[in-house]
Amino acid sequence: MSDDYAQKPTQEYGTTRDSSTGNSIQNLLVTLSVAGLWLLVTAAAPQGGYGAPDYEYPSTYWDKYRKYAVSVGAVGLGLGLIALLMTRFKPDMSDKKMLSIKSTDVSVLGAFSIFFVLWWGVGAGVCTFKSPFAPDGTSAVPAGNGYFSVWTGFLASLLLLSKTMSIGDAKSLKGRAAGLFFAAVMLLIATIKYVDPNDGVEFPSAGPQTQTTDDIAIFGMASAAATILITIMIIFADMKESAIQTLIPILVLLWAATAGVLTFRSGSPFTGMNNGYFSSWFGFFMAAQMTGSASGPLNSNIFQILALGVVVVLSAYFYQGAVTTPVAAGVVDMVYQDNIVPDRQAYMIAVGAVAGFLALFHYWCSVFKPALLETVLFNVSDSPVSMRRAMAIFLVPWVAAGAIVGTFGVTGGGIFVAPATTANGYFSIWLLLVACLAHLGSEAEAAVENVRAVANADALSSSMFAFLFASVIVLGSLLQDQDNVIQEGRSDDVRGMFGEYVYSLVLVCISAFVGLYHLVLKEPLPLVNKIATPLLALGWLGAAGVLTFRDSAGFSVAGNGFFAVYVGLFLSFALVGKVHLSPARDDPPAADAVISAA
Repeated sequence: MSDDYAQKPTQEYGTTRDSSTGNSIQNLLVTLSVAGLWLLVTAAAPQGGYGAPDYEYPSTYWDKYRKYAVSVGAVGLGLGLIALLMTRFKPDMSDKKMLSIKSTDVSVLGAFSIFFVLWWGVGAGVCTFKSPFAPDGTSAVPAGNGYFSVWTGFLASLLLLSKTMSIGDAKSLKGRAAGLFFAAVMLLIATIKYVDPNDGVEFPSAGPQTQTTDDIAIFGMASAAATILITIMIIFADMKESAIQTLIPILVLLWAATAGVLTFRSGSPFTGMNNGYFSSWFGFFMAAQMTGSASGPLNSNIFQILALGVVVVLSAYFYQGAVTTPVAAGVVDMVYQDNIVPDRQAYMIAVGAVAGFLALFHYWCSVFKPALLETVLFNVSDSPVSMRRAMAIFLVPWVAAGAIVGTFGVTGGGIFVAPATTANGYFSIWLLLVACLAHLGSEAEAAVENVRAVANADALSSSMFAFLFASVIVLGSLLQDQDNVIQEGRSDDVRGMFGEYVYSLVLVCISAFVGLYHLVLKEPLPLVNKIATPLLALGWLGAAGVLTFRDSAGFSVAGNGFFAVYVGLFLSFALVGKVHLSPARDDPPAADAVISAA
């Protein structure tokens, strides 16, 4: 491809990093600064949130843990901005050697990254394992801005450390083993307080702690301890390849059982969103990643659809909130009268089962009958649609309908509407939709034979589609609000959120229009994008503030509206970067030149 059409490299930042690394470091520093700001604002909120009529800070609320959380956010924000400005305007200073650790030179920015890991790591441990953002897996103390901001800061610190210190490769075997080690440590810490049957801890549905729950916690602790020992040997010991290949399948099976027992079992403290829940599934993910390279069969879209379909089926069947009249006297979970599963659960079971079956059928055909997948079923505008493409197209609306019915409070649905108590079902159905969209995108890309279409494709289209999707989810969340703030009007607004909801409603409608405008016209006027994208970014920043920082809003805890607002906020700023910060491109060359260059 000609040099005038290719994206030109940006200015290098520092003497030891190329431009792409410099840009990624700046992005991480921006993330750290934003996480610090979000944590600071969340921790400093008065009792009752920013929507409370009177701002009160009683001693029982404004305790040492909340003050510490404020300090974590303030220091993270301040030092993050200092490091960002230094990297942006004084790159030579950021690369200057500051000290040496075991013959390894540590630059000023490297010292910053080491401090960030320690500062945010301790902060995440205290704030999410103790107080004030420690979710208990119930709707009483759900995960929200504080919980996700402190973990975002810690994860961004780890990525910054790996960039500045060039510590290993995250996709290597030892890098994935390190990720599994981190998950095991988190799970070990999360299970400590649940192993004593006499400590008086209460659980979401089991009341005072029972011996059954104690057994679950002991199993999780044993799994984590064994994993810590195995991963330490893989990382530091000079083990034979045959021994490592023997241990990896054991780790996969162990963490599959761990995630299943700890996040599906009735009475477990990790059925909702908390540190134990996320560490269980993250550990299983890292163990699966150790089985092969990133392009291996376990990481393909088809395998993801199959695995997530199974999780959706299990989550719908073992849904704790819908136990109807049991067969025998007394309450026995998951034993339904006449073995009939309630309709709203049966529908979600069908969604996951059909998706999983089609994924399994696709895999079977690709191994034994590859020609069957290429069978043309029908033509659309003289374009043949093969069986594999038809299945990819069918899965998207099928799973999307399941996600809407399962996670919104529609009539006859909504069994996963509260991820604080139904985390498995909530995340599995949305991740299943993402996997189906990715599968459809790969199939559509493979079907494109015209190089001109690829060369002239707008780079903003994929982001605009995701932006439109996030806008629609926020729109649905506003209209599905349980208190009907918009429908009842200002006169009946008991929470004082009518103005904020109307503002957000107008914003998402404009955002949806901009997304449709770009996707339908394909080549909109550049002036429209240049004007609209920064205004939308500011608008979404305001929406995140008025909707997620006020306890009276339905968006202050994790759910469809909460996640969609932040996805829209992230995409709006990403669109600003693509439109305003990406190097300008000349007009595309002739198709023949593109074909010859390719």
